[in-house]
Amino acid sequence: MNSEVVVSVDGLTKKYWSYTHAAYRLLDWISPFSRRHGVEREILSGISFELRQGQAIALIGDSGVGKSTLLKCIAGIIESNSGKICVKGIMCPMLQLKGGINPNLSGRENIYYLAALHGFQRGLVSGQLAAIIDFSELENKVDEPVWTYSSGMIMRLAFSVYVHLKPDILLIDETLSVGDARFQEKCLRRLHDLLAEGVALILVSHNLQRIKQFCNQALWLDNGRVKMLGDVNSVVQSFESHEVGLGLTSAVTKSLDV
Repeated sequence: MNSEVVVSVDGLTKKYWSYTHAAYRLLDWISPFSRRHGVEREILSGISFELRQGQAIALIGDSGVGKSTLLKCIAGIIESNSGKICVKGIMCPMLQLKGGINPNLSGRENIYYLAALHGFQRGLVSGQLAAIIDFSELENKVDEPVWTYSSGMIMRLAFSVYVHLKPDILLIDETLSVGDARFQEKCLRRLHDLLAEGVALILVSHNLQRIKQFCNQALWLDNGRVKMLGDVNSVVQSFESHEVGLGLTSAVTKSLDV
């Protein structure tokens, strides 16, 4: 039996207005029904896909093609212009691990604070508190204010919270480089365990080897449109061939220009 669909994206489109000067943006804000002074740019166009329990899908493509924008639309951080996004279950967007952290609270207080931001009950957090602290390796600092933490310590704390509360859906945008190499390996093992337990994952990364390690599906974005969607190995191979082809074309062009 197929697992349940937890994220459904249907015909999603996102547009932005681009301005050559900040004053033009202000004019349009003051008088939104007047003639526009900017240029409307379509960042995403007609994006559709589904994500099921225990499935991991990678969003790949060159920089600036809309991967992070798509992730933010799914997370509800920004609104799309058209299309539908349906999410079932608790979702934790790990887009910026330092986001949501209150530097004036202690590490222990921030564990409860972060969990509450994502809709987790205090009782669940209390039951996982010891495991979260142990995983973060911050036992000696957990009752000190977070403003005394290093950036790496803050990221370890936030990551530990997210992966121990077992959300239904994880959104990760290039945030797997947490701590040193040993701690990163521990994080990767934890993510593998979550996938085995049915947690769904959407991952944005330029590390194609890591994508093939974690994901069974991939969505290749090109100029804001779906170029290819399917098995991760097939999509990554096509993307790599495309990149090699572009590199050869560029090299030939440069040699002709010499």
